[in-house]
Formats: sequence, structure tokens, C-alpha cells
Amino acid sequence: MSEEETVAPDPIKKFAQKAHDLDAARKSVEDAASVTTGLWLSYLFLLVYIGIAVGAVTHKDLFLEKPVKLPFVSDVPLPLVAFFILAPIVFIVSHAYTLVHFVMLASKIGVFNKELTNQLGNAAGTKEYLRWQLPANIFVQLLAGPEHLREGRLGFIANIIAAMSLVIGPILLLLLIQVQFLPFHSEWITWWHRILIVVDVVLLCMLWPTVVDGGSKIRWLRSSLRAVYALSACAAIGLAITAATFPGEWQDEHVGNKQWIPANLVPDWDWLGAKDADHKPKATSFHDLLFNGAYDAARQRRKSLFSNTLVLPGFDVFEGAETTVSKLGFFEYSFTRKNGHFEGAIFESADLRKINLENAYLQGASLLHAKLQGAQFYNANLNGAELYQAKLQGASLNLVRLNGAGLSGAELQGAYADGAELEGAELTEAKLQGASFKDAQLQGASFLKSSSAGTNMRNVALWRTSFDENSPAPVYKESVNERGLKLEEFVTLKANIVKEVPDGEQRAKALNRIEVLNPDMSGNTTSLRQAAATGGVADKALKENLQSLACSDDEDALYIVRGLVSNDRIKDTGIQAPALVDAILKTECPVFAYLTDADKAVLKTLKTEARARESKP
Repeated sequence: MSEEETVAPDPIKKFAQKAHDLDAARKSVEDAASVTTGLWLSYLFLLVYIGIAVGAVTHKDLFLEKPVKLPFVSDVPLPLVAFFILAPIVFIVSHAYTLVHFVMLASKIGVFNKELTNQLGNAAGTKEYLRWQLPANIFVQLLAGPEHLREGRLGFIANIIAAMSLVIGPILLLLLIQVQFLPFHSEWITWWHRILIVVDVVLLCMLWPTVVDGGSKIRWLRSSLRAVYALSACAAIGLAITAATFPGEWQDEHVGNKQWIPANLVPDWDWLGAKDADHKPKATSFHDLLFNGAYDAARQRRKSLFSNTLVLPGFDVFEGAETTVSKLGFFEYSFTRKNGHFEGAIFESADLRKINLENAYLQGASLLHAKLQGAQFYNANLNGAELYQAKLQGASLNLVRLNGAGLSGAELQGAYADGAELEGAELTEAKLQGASFKDAQLQGASFLKSSSAGTNMRNVALWRTSFDENSPAPVYKESVNERGLKLEEFVTLKANIVKEVPDGEQRAKALNRIEVLNPDMSGNTTSLRQAAATGGVADKALKENLQSLACSDDEDALYIVRGLVSNDRIKDTGIQAPALVDAILKTECPVFAYLTDADKAVLKTLKTEARARESKP
């Protein structure tokens, strides 16, 4: 036998002995515990940090898309949408990284436990003494510490700390991120949040059982833990997908509102507002219980724990946008949120003057008593919205959908709603002087007791439309046509209301208002002779009506003047247009003091154009 063959086995034997060295295994656990403890503390800091940043986001911030000011680095604000996209990703990466290190720690503890048993057998006292020498780390002690620490009260507390920080806390944070962003009504970002919750649940199902068992392999759920993890995972994912929904989503209408909780489960559901048409408690859903409770005007919030719509009663857009009325010129807006989704939002008594909400979605929104003077709603969807006594002087409602909307007592002087859809809308006691409804769909609308001096209703569609026969002011009507709805059109309109307007009181009112358009029902068809009895008013009479409106003592006269300019009502006075402009530009006219240079320039241009038209043969 050669010398090499004699020496070769010695290093192998030496390393084999080291591989089973109990002291080396303990040292390995100590090193892993040191690294894991630092990671765990960093992870906890990130969890709390993101939780504070997310929890500080208010409905006002969501509406204004206000950048998120991160704690300790407030000078570096992050765009709101970007924050809600990136924050959960950063957290999940940190969570996964921490869990992987805990798996490695558990694997090393598993090796230590195995060697402890193999080398010491039944020497319980010695094994217990060696366990006492392990690092004072709750995770190490939980997996390999003395029995009374693992099984006793300290073990119970350690289990709670581990579960709260690494299992329950992450899921709650991700749900908080989704819930806080829910009123923004961004479907793809909300689904992004849901996907990340599923990803985190899968990570936990893969890694956490291995951590708890102190094993050496990544395993899926074990039989002893399968039921607990399955129920927890289903609860988290189910809440994220079926309950945490907002108006406009498919599952909000078809899954989220399923009435799972019976009315008699709790004696009094008044705090939730779950009542039927007879004001008796009714069955409700987890969705309504958590996100869609009735609005409590006294507390100015929903009765549910959270809200899936914006709740901003009394909101002041000028304060939020850090501007003032005096800074706004003729064409400037206080704030712009084009294409925004505000279905079912609550803006009662809010100040939204000169806001730009073009193409916005406001189905079923509550804008009772809101200040909307000079607001821009071009092509917006306000089907079923409530605008009782809202101030809409000079507002732009061109091509707006207001089917089944409530506008009783609304002030629309100088507003323009050309081409708007107001089928079944309620405009009882509304103030419409100087407004324009040219080419509008007014079938089934109610104008009883409304003030309509100088209102432009050229080419409007009327059918079962209610006017006050004793209206003291003339209505400007030309080419009025009567076009009734076919049954299929009514069915489509009704389906759109159900689809677009969030379930609740607003939807019920909207459906009730448009019922007058049901071809299968009898209804008072507007007599075109009565509706157009006054015909078109003369230029001089229209000029006097509009001058009285523009030069009134109304505090909203400035918005009315701007509305009359924008909706071409001044041009409608024909040869009287220069005289009307001159009257507005006189110091005797109260509104003159509030006209900006831009306002005066526009009025003078109108005057020049009117005179140019007169001079043409």
C-alpha cells in the first residue's frame, strides 16, 4: 500500500468529525441568529413605516392626488399613485427576504437538534443545559430553547410575537394598503394589490411551516397546520377580492353585495344602516359591514368600519389646492381631475367652485348643497346623482349624463347643458334663468315650479316632461320635438342605471324617477303647443331678462355672467348683444366690481363681434 493511500482517509475523517461537531452546530446557530435578528428589526421598521405612511393618507389626499410625505423624509414626497404601486412591492421583497433567512435559521436549528439527540441520547439534563446556552433570541428559543420556554407562557408569547410580526402583520398591512386606496377607484391598481396579497399568502404557505417545524427543506402545508393556514389564506384572499370592492367592479355588484349576515344575528343593525324599504333591519353582507354602510350625517362618515367611496362633506377645494377665488381668471380652474372615478362619492355641502371634472364618473354621487359655480362637467356621468339645492351657476354640463338625477332646488342660472341627457331628472323648483339646454334629452324630466326666464331650449326632446303651466317667466323654445322612448330604450336606460349607480338610496331614487318613461305605463304627455306656447322671446325681452340676471345682487352673478358668455346666451340677444355688454360693463352693475381684466376683454370681444355682424349686409 502506498503512502498516499495511507494518508488520504485522515482528512476525510477529520472533516466528517467537524460536520457532526455539536459546538460547531451551536456556533452556526448563533451566527444565523445574529443576522436574522438584524433583518427582523429592519423588517419590522419597514412594516411600521409603511403602515404609518399608508394610514396617514386621507380621502382628501386621494381626491387631490396629493403626494405622500414619508416619515423622516418629508422633504421627498412620493406621487400618490406611484407610492401605492411601489410600497407593497418593496414590503413583499423585504418580507420574502426575511422569511428565507428564517428558513435558513430554522434549518441550522434543525441540524443542532438532530446532533443534540444523536450525540447525547437520553441525557435530558445535559441537553437542557446546552439549550440554555443558545442565544437569547425569541425565535431560537422558540425552536430549540428549553422545554419550559418553548411550551410555557413565554413560549406562548414568543409564538404570538412571531405570528403577529411575520404572518398576521404582513397580510394586515397589505390589506390596509388596498383598503386605504379603495376609494380612489382604480381597478387595475386594486387588482395589483389583490395579486400581491395572494403572492404573500403563497410565500407564507411555502416558508412559514418550515420555519415553525425547524426543518431543513421548504415544504408546503403539513397536515397538522393545513386547516389553519387554509382558513387564514382563504379569509385574507376572500376579503381582498369579494368584500374590498368599489362601485363599478363586477364583483362589487355580483359577489360583494350577497347578503350573508342575517338580520337577527345582532339585535339592532341601526349603527350599520342595513334596513329595508320599511326601515326594518335586513340581512347584510361583509362588504356592506366593512365598506358600504349608510352615511351618518352627524358623524360625517359611513357607519361601516371603512368606506369604498370618497366621503368629503364640507370639503373646500380652494383650501386643498392652496389657491383662492381671487387668483382665478376667466378660464382657470381651481383644481382638475379629468377622467376621475368618484362613483357614489359624498360631497355634501362641499365647495367645488370652478373645479374641472371633465369625463369624470360621478354616478350616484351625493352633491347636496354643494357649491359648483363655474364647474366643468363636460361629458361627465352623473346618472342618479343627487344635486338638491346645489349651486351650479355658470357651470358647464355639456353632454353630461344626468338621467334620473335629482336637481330639485338647484341653481343653474347661466349654466349650459347643451346635448345633456336629463331623462327622468328632477328639476322641481330649480332656477334655470339664462341656462342653455340646447339639443338636450329632457324626456320625463320635471320642471314644475322652476324659474326659466330666458332659458334656451332649442331642439330639445320632450316626452312626458312636466312644465308648470303658470310659469311667470317665458322659456325660449325653438324646434322642440317630441320623441318618446321605445321599450328597448327604456330597458337599456334602466339597465345602465342599475349597472352604473352604486346600490343604495340614490339608485332607488333614480329608478323611481325614470319609471315615468316606461312605455307600458300611462303618463302625461307634454303638449307641444303648451310647451312651446311662448315661442322664442324677442331680442329685447331676452336682453332685459339676461341683464336683470347678470346685474342682480346675487353673490354668484360673476359665475352667471361667465356662464352667459360661455353658453352663447349673450349672442342669442342678437342686435341687443352690444347693449347687454355695455350694461354689464357699467359701474352701476354690481358685478362690474368683480370682473377681472380677462372677463372684461372677453365681453368687449363679444361686443365687437356683435357689431361686426350687424354691419354685414
